[in-house]
Formats: sequence, structure tokens, C-alpha cells
Amino acid sequence: DLHSFPTRRSSDLHIVSHVGPITRTVLDAARAMTFLSRPDSRDWYALPPDHVDYEASLRRGVAGRRIALSLTLGLPDMQVEPQTAAAIERAARTFEELGAHVELADPPGLSECMDVAGIFWLSLSDRLARTLGEGATRLDGSVHTLVEMSRSLPANAFLDAFLRRGELAVPINAFFERYDLLLAPVIQSTAPRLADLDPLNPPRPPFTAWCNLFGIPAASVPCGSSSNGLPIGLQIVAGPWADQAVMSASYAYEQTYGR
Repeated sequence: DLHSFPTRRSSDLHIVSHVGPITRTVLDAARAMTFLSRPDSRDWYALPPDHVDYEASLRRGVAGRRIALSLTLGLPDMQVEPQTAAAIERAARTFEELGAHVELADPPGLSECMDVAGIFWLSLSDRLARTLGEGATRLDGSVHTLVEMSRSLPANAFLDAFLRRGELAVPINAFFERYDLLLAPVIQSTAPRLADLDPLNPPRPPFTAWCNLFGIPAASVPCGSSSNGLPIGLQIVAGPWADQAVMSASYAYEQTYGR
């Protein structure tokens, strides 16, 4: 079972990306995070070092935590497979058994977040192609599609999206003042068949891209399997800089789910 965590200082607020370890256990991820969160002089916008030992903070648990549960993240017309929804709801009951208070609540404004994220990805695809020069011809066809789409953007589109991201972050931050954590699916279904995917129109990740957009910590942990044996992922999200809350919640769930 693989677990994915973004690092505290690799949540790039200037380009919408998360960089973090993919590990087989939360403990392994915590050990990696302790080293990855150290300062690097090449990272000009890094925070001052916090000297957190993520492994030592794992056992804080979730008792008393206020947790929001959202099966669709408030996205309109979003269809979540019944098996995926059931697995996420079972995980939420586990958190209640561990002493957390869980209630249904959607984070605000995520539909517009996807539009803003889309403009960033178009701009970054064009930047990547320009940086690679002749090597860009070897990029995946889906990236070439994004590059072509980016050329139709008006000159002020990126700046407008940048400013709009800041506006959208305000209610998200307020949401995480009310809730310590959010539980949601990683994707709305299990993994699709490769043959069913359109290489020129890859699926957008509506349940995870918003974490990249706002630079907030999130984890993906296994929470079950579908009837055909494919894994189902639980997403555990927290507000800005609350990486320790994500790590300890992930560990608490892993220890219970793995029994």
C-alpha cells in the first residue's frame, strides 16, 4: 500500500505543484518528511526551519479533532462510484471511533478553483515546451494539446488567475479554521482501463488539484478495494502548514485500518 504526502516546503505557491514522498507506510513518510522539510538555500521562498520531528508527532491521534467529510467536494454534477463512496464513509466512521467529531461539509468554491488551476497548467505546459526546445517534440501528446491551448490565452490570463487564486484562498482558509481536517475521495472512481483513456484529453484530477493550487498539505492513504480488486484511496487534507495534523491522522487511520 502506497502513501503519498506533500512536503511542507515543497508546496510550491508559485507553480501549482506538490513534491513529496511516496512510501509504503506512514512511518516511512514521516521519516522522509523530517529530512525533506529541512531548509535549502536554493529554495528562495522557503519558510524558516521548524525542526519538526514528524515521526515523534505521529501518535497524537485524532481524538477531539473536528473533521469535515465531503464525498464530492461540492463540485456540481460530480458522480462518485458507490463503492468508492462507501469506502470513504467507512473511513469516516473509523475516525469517529477514534474520538473525532465528523460532519458533512463541502469546502467552498472548488468549482472555480478548477478553472483557475486549468489556466496555470496551460501556462506551465507552454513554459515547459519553451524550456525543452527541440526536446519538446518528445513530450506526451496530452502536453502538446495543452501547449496548443495555451497559445489562445489572452496575455493577462495568467495574472488574472494568480490574483483570483488569492481571492479563492480566503474562504478555504476560513473553512480550515472551522475544521482541523477534511476527508474525501482521492478520485471519484477506481483506476480506469488504460485503453479507455484518450491520450490527447487526459482526465483532470478534480479532487486533488485544489490542494496544489493553495499549497495545503494532503495525504492519500488506502481505505479499501473495489469488487474487482482495485484500490480505493482516502484523501486527508488540512489547512496551511498543518502537515503534522495530516500525518498523525493518517497514522491513526493506518494503524486501525491495517489490523
